[in-house]
Amino acid sequence: MALERTSRCAHNPYRRFAALIAAATLASPAHAQDGAYDPSFGSVGRTWFDVTSSTSDNGTRLILLPRGNFFMAGACGENHIACAIWLTASGTLAAGFGTAGSGKIMFSDFAGWPADANEPADAAAFANGRVALAGYKSGGSYLAMLRADGTGLDPAVGNGAGYVSPSFTVAQVRVTAQQQLIVVGQVQASPDVIVVARYDSTLHLDTSFGSGGSTTIGFTGADVSPYGMTLQRDGKIVVIGTVYRSPRATAIVRLTAGGNPDPDFGINSDGRYESSYGTTYGTGGSDIAQDKKGRLVFSGYTRTDDTYGGKWLVNRVLSGGAVDTGFNGGAPQQFTIVSSSTAYSPHGCCVALQADGRIVVAGSMARPGSGYYFAIARFLDDGNFDYSFGGGGQSYGDMSTQAPNVLSDYPGSMVIAGGGIVVAGATQISSYEVGFSAAKARIDPLFAADFE
Repeated sequence: MALERTSRCAHNPYRRFAALIAAATLASPAHAQDGAYDPSFGSVGRTWFDVTSSTSDNGTRLILLPRGNFFMAGACGENHIACAIWLTASGTLAAGFGTAGSGKIMFSDFAGWPADANEPADAAAFANGRVALAGYKSGGSYLAMLRADGTGLDPAVGNGAGYVSPSFTVAQVRVTAQQQLIVVGQVQASPDVIVVARYDSTLHLDTSFGSGGSTTIGFTGADVSPYGMTLQRDGKIVVIGTVYRSPRATAIVRLTAGGNPDPDFGINSDGRYESSYGTTYGTGGSDIAQDKKGRLVFSGYTRTDDTYGGKWLVNRVLSGGAVDTGFNGGAPQQFTIVSSSTAYSPHGCCVALQADGRIVVAGSMARPGSGYYFAIARFLDDGNFDYSFGGGGQSYGDMSTQAPNVLSDYPGSMVIAGGGIVVAGATQISSYEVGFSAAKARIDPLFAADFE
């Protein structure tokens, strides 16, 4: 099965956004409840941008840059050309970045950029501010490196081209503490398998990793697709995704820092974890993080029928992949966010951890009729909803204060930074018009640190 291009966002237990608006309006920022819109970000906590004059600009991946700005990658125009914006911590376009210093770029403006390159899948920042971008192009994928100010591609990469073309379909990228780039993707085989590769800071394949620079790992008798990853503090690499058997199963693989299947992970000591949690139609994984105790916290979905019905799934396993009885009694949290409909496959796309250990998940929630809201949920260490957040630990909202006639929001990623939780993606404001969007909910600044 080819890699499914789904958004990577996890949902957190926030309260209803209507209540959040009231909280943001009536309470001072110093006393607003966790989950209220942050009035210092954008307009009452939300911001929306047209990157081009096209009616179709889709934001997909938001990351935090070393000096506190945000970078959001996406696809612009009817041809889905790679594009991006830089945002300040307050949610405005960052002057001085991009080809014209406007805070926006179209990758097609760069000399030598391949015309068939589009749809960015992920991005990651190096300590010097350069941004690595992974995406798709006709018949394959690309890895590109942006200069720190976004004025062009880094000529130190790809013999001056600024990009290279891996031999596999890319999905995620992360930068290690040693300033190497870990790239996760998929090899279409029989069955399809996950591939993990390591590149140096100029995107040359590191042949000391795995077998000649990469490692493949799969699941017997079924295709597997990766949708999220994290780097542990000890350098081990953890990938989460879905095994496409009947029923579907959440898949986790862990490699050592050197690129070998980790014998300390999985019931068979082979670096693999798989479970459908006894459900009829199966589950899938979307994002994963390691907590301070070495446990793995992840988000995804549970299918409720064989078409489009679904619930959010949030779970935690011990470091070696064993059941964690300290989280929700040893069972995953499977729920409809704010008791909403199961229609249109709502799911937790993204997960992050506060410095105090509380678990934040963001994702999509079905609107009445059609479309989606941004949604968030927050959990305590024991796996119960955190009732100090939003309404009963859950919240949802849209971009209606930023643009009229909002039809749908499509959350794609989440970052904890600057005293709040930023959920970002795309917003559709008419039958045709789609733009980049982001919303920020406040949390106690003492605990606003993501240590993934």
